[in-house]
Amino acid sequence: IPPTANAVALNITAVASVGPGFVTGWPSDEDRPLASNLNVSAPNVNIANLAVLPLREPSGRISLFTFGGAHLLGDTSGYFL
Repeated sequence: IPPTANAVALNITAVASVGPGFVTGWPSDEDRPLASNLNVSAPNVNIANLAVLPLREPSGRISLFTFGGAHLLGDTSGYFL
C-alpha cells in the first residue's frame, strides 16, 4: 500500500471464535471507536466482512480489536488515494 493512500479496503475474518462478540478496525493513531466492523454470533464461528478503514498520518497503520476472542485475519482488497 503506498504511503499516499488514505483508506484501505480490508476483508476482516474472525476464526475459531471463543464466543459471541465483535471486531473493530480503526486507524492506530486514534482512539478505538464505539462501532464494530464484524459481528460474531457464537463460539467456533468463522465469519468475514469487508471494511473500508481510513489511514491517518503519521503511521498509516490500522488496529484490530476483538471482544469475545477470536483469531483475526486481514486481507487487503485495495486502497484509496
